[in-house]
Amino acid sequence: MELFSNLPEPPGVVVYSYSDTGTSIISLEGMNKGEAEDYLKIIKSAGFTTNSYETEDDTGFYYGASLDDNIMINFSWFSDGTAVLSHFDTSEMDYTIE
Repeated sequence: MELFSNLPEPPGVVVYSYSDTGTSIISLEGMNKGEAEDYLKIIKSAGFTTNSYETEDDTGFYYGASLDDNIMINFSWFSDGTAVLSHFDTSEMDYTIE
């Protein structure tokens, strides 16, 4: 969880995780909607509000935002109790755009 900008560990059970330079993704199970909404409040209070996008329907909700020009987070929660949290820090990534 260290690559998630010091956010606390989310509720639920981690069933998959991936980490590479500047990128971290975890999939969770067993998270109810109230827990997901509370965690979303934590994400927003940590400063992830720039260029934000949020949507919700009967299958769940999605939130994506930036902390600054380099650090972004995406959080998706689904009505079956699964969730995906991803964090990207482009300042740590080694890539070239041509």
